[in-house]
Amino acid sequence: MASQRPIFRVRRVMRRRHPLTFQLIVVCPEKKLLESLKECNHLLEQVQKGLSDYLETKRIVFPRFYFLSDEELLEILSQGKNPTAVQPHLRKCFENIAKLHFEEDLEITAMYSGEGECVKLDPSMYPSGNVEHWLLQVTVVMDQHGHSSDLTCIAERIHLSFFYDHVSKPDACLP
Repeated sequence: MASQRPIFRVRRVMRRRHPLTFQLIVVCPEKKLLESLKECNHLLEQVQKGLSDYLETKRIVFPRFYFLSDEELLEILSQGKNPTAVQPHLRKCFENIAKLHFEEDLEITAMYSGEGECVKLDPSMYPSGNVEHWLLQVTVVMDQHGHSSDLTCIAERIHLSFFYDHVSKPDACLP
């Protein structure tokens, strides 16, 4: 019993400080309330499932959307008429693309890396249609640019290796 006394003291202090916490909660006496709440819960589950299915279809079209949370993806999709609304989420969708450069007429002309490097898009593009479709076009243009850059680098390496192997050695050219 001595060990229970501190508990009673705590209850007394709580009653003095917060008298409402020890009152009984009055529940609505309507019998249909539970049924109504169950029905609302069921409808909410259907809406959540429908929304998840919708977001999944968008992610299937543009797989980089898997890097975004549902809330971020909803933010992008809800502002579909405003292509610049994608800017805050680009880093999550693309590796090291911080932003896209939009002209006044919304033409996308360049990409900027996290370090501030600018890569001009050739050809430039206009975002039209659904967000996932024009972001897919950005991916294609980005891949084409990367592929052409890779070919340029390979050509430069071949040229430099030829230069270093043959031209930079004057003794090798003499008979």
